[in-house]
Amino acid sequence: MNENLPKISEVVAVMGLQPTSQNQDEMRFGKKCSLAIHTGEDKFYDHENKIGGGVLDFIVHQDLATDRASAAQWCKSNGLLPHETPAPRTPLRQHVYNDEHGQPVRKAVKYNNGSWSQMRYEGGSWRYGVKGVPDLPYGADRLAQGKSDELVFIFEGEQDCERAWQNGFQATCNVGGAGKWRDGLNATLTGRTVCIVPDNDTAGEDHAHSVKASLQSSGIDCFVLWDYTDDLPHKADFSDWMDANSNNVEQFGSLVKAAQASPQPEQNTGAMKLLTAKQLSSLEMPDLNYIIQDILPDVGLTLSAGPPKVGKTWLNWWIARQAVQAGKRVLFISTEDNNRRLRDRLHQTFHEPPDGLICLAVMSQEAVLPTGPSALIYMQELVDEYSPDLLIVDTVGGILTPSASNKNYDVTVSEYGALRKFSHKNALALIGTTHTRKKSEVSSAPVETILGSQGIGATAETLLVMEKLEGQKNCRLHVTGKDNSTFAPMAECYNCSKTRCPWHHGEPLT
Repeated sequence: MNENLPKISEVVAVMGLQPTSQNQDEMRFGKKCSLAIHTGEDKFYDHENKIGGGVLDFIVHQDLATDRASAAQWCKSNGLLPHETPAPRTPLRQHVYNDEHGQPVRKAVKYNNGSWSQMRYEGGSWRYGVKGVPDLPYGADRLAQGKSDELVFIFEGEQDCERAWQNGFQATCNVGGAGKWRDGLNATLTGRTVCIVPDNDTAGEDHAHSVKASLQSSGIDCFVLWDYTDDLPHKADFSDWMDANSNNVEQFGSLVKAAQASPQPEQNTGAMKLLTAKQLSSLEMPDLNYIIQDILPDVGLTLSAGPPKVGKTWLNWWIARQAVQAGKRVLFISTEDNNRRLRDRLHQTFHEPPDGLICLAVMSQEAVLPTGPSALIYMQELVDEYSPDLLIVDTVGGILTPSASNKNYDVTVSEYGALRKFSHKNALALIGTTHTRKKSEVSSAPVETILGSQGIGATAETLLVMEKLEGQKNCRLHVTGKDNSTFAPMAECYNCSKTRCPWHHGEPLT
């Protein structure tokens, strides 16, 4: 037997098979005892169908896998083989935010898997988390020492700021990237003239408009450098422009002077860019990225729904495990569980507590979870502190504004639209769990079963709808979305009191 494989008797135990007869070296199954398990040799033989083989072949024979490779994965998922350890997360670069006196306050650390951490300087050392740490612009000490009559550039990220300083420009940005400029940062720029340099994508354009509006509200003279992106690929930035133009500072300065002298378009016209069919056809768009391939996009609002006791929470835990195994950080907010239940679910989902999972059991808190707009502010604090790639809210009703269940279309679009904007603003995947209607109240279309206004389905970008199967311990999972296909139903056990349940015991969706 391969020493890296489990014993066939262990596989039989996990499957929950009960032998009809057995002795020291053999177990027999079925009314005719035609299925024989030879425990000493770790082999099986089906006398009725005249087929046999080893441990992995037996798993395939039981229709739990399609081939030996997926059978090995089934063993890993059920704790019979060790899981592959994700590559360690190592820092790629870090950016320290000093105050105007040059004292370190916080820093942003980027890792090799694309994730970020925010840290605070406290007691002479760096500590994770920045809750309560004052917000300040990047390079505040260098701005304080610079000439007040020189132009200041606002970029989307710290790397562009460093490139600008290296080439003689004064520059700054906010922590966290696009969409996170706060009015409190304007004080450092009072009396200065500011040039906002957007990244070449929708988030960059939106960020530029937002920063401009904020600066203008504080009476700060500012303009946006739109034209420098004309020949840049999608998502390119200032550093890419400098690379493409051989670090030509004079050429960049000429573009800036031209933009400063030209009238700036208003936001409602500047944000609208019409394309001919040929222009649209020639656009080079980046590949879509997924946390779970073809099921969960890495950015956007996903809504999971199902009737009571069908396994919605276990679906969320399965998704959390897939994300953690892919090297993602997960923030799991459970509005209906206490610490004990959350711990039990954790133990049934993971063999060991993962580093990339942060949990909040609302039922064990003395404080009340904020709702409505206050919930978004609170979640923003959590995201700023823990930098998750995936945020799960189970259930989403726990953070919405309390009101009657029959919210109208406009209210629903407003509430769920705010959650969608939140996910894009923070470049993360957000899953909100809700309920479906009683079967007698709905049509056969899975999307139409979601409880509430049709605005929910119109606003969420991905829908995971669980359907209970009559007379069975299984359910179907319907996956639909703007960036997803509609998948064939996937049956999984929702009641583990009598059978081994893949939601609980780790068998991946197939």
